[in-house]
Amino acid sequence: MKLVDTYENELQAFEGCLALCNLATVDELKERMVKCGAWRTVQMTLTSSNEQLQRAALEVMCNLCTHDEIIERFCAADSQELRIFIGFAQSDDPKAVVAATGALATLLPVPEIGERFVQSEKGIEAFVEIALNPDSEPALLHRAAVGLKALFAHHTDALVGTPDADEPPAHALVVLGSLMMLSKVGNCPPAKQAAVDYRRALHLVQPPGASWEPPVLTCSAIERTGLAELWSEIERHRALMTETGERDERRRDQKLTWMRTMLQERLLAHFDADPAFASARADAEAAVSDGSLSPSVAVDQLLDGLGS
Repeated sequence: MKLVDTYENELQAFEGCLALCNLATVDELKERMVKCGAWRTVQMTLTSSNEQLQRAALEVMCNLCTHDEIIERFCAADSQELRIFIGFAQSDDPKAVVAATGALATLLPVPEIGERFVQSEKGIEAFVEIALNPDSEPALLHRAAVGLKALFAHHTDALVGTPDADEPPAHALVVLGSLMMLSKVGNCPPAKQAAVDYRRALHLVQPPGASWEPPVLTCSAIERTGLAELWSEIERHRALMTETGERDERRRDQKLTWMRTMLQERLLAHFDADPAFASARADAEAAVSDGSLSPSVAVDQLLDGLGS
């Protein structure tokens, strides 16, 4: 750890990370490393501009992330750790992507971590990109399949919506599409099982329109099968939505939603330009957060302040 913490050159730190990576595979040594602050020490090494050193540090963290104390870090509402791993899952370094997605796939069965992951959106994007990329390696496809399956097991509603929802979440279609693409990948049983689970889930979700029930298709980017059928369904969906007028209706609803969202944001920005209001809003948010004030009372007080 001293080699990594106070290194004189990057080679020392790199060799130190390699040693720590191996030691962290032994539970007793992993325990000692965490107690001695290895996580923080190695995390600081991620700031290095040396790609090999950065990757070596990441691999140490991957081997430490199953420790209970480290899992608690990932569960925190403002988890820096989760953001770091999601970032590396979308990096340009293939080996770093393998390491980061492997750790995430291991951690996502923890409900609190899965919830944070879904809320981040960037995390879902990382797994979706892997699933839809025809050049993804089998190791990456396996990690994406395991991760998505874990999310579906614990966070079905957050992924595909609920039967009484007006419409599914924005990422629902790409997640379902990813599972469809993974469902026939060779040597990837979790993907096949996840696809079966999604077929069942569709029966619980209210269809997005009266004239369309989403089909479940299987295809493989590796084997180049099912892609024509998938595209045919996409074209059929567009034609049907155009014919029934549902497509134009949804576009109108989107425009109204965008307008209302922009209006809310700009009104709030306008009021926040007043230092007194900005200070009052910060105090109200703190009071709501600690439970000393209800949201409705906080809003009423802020609006009363505008009139005074």
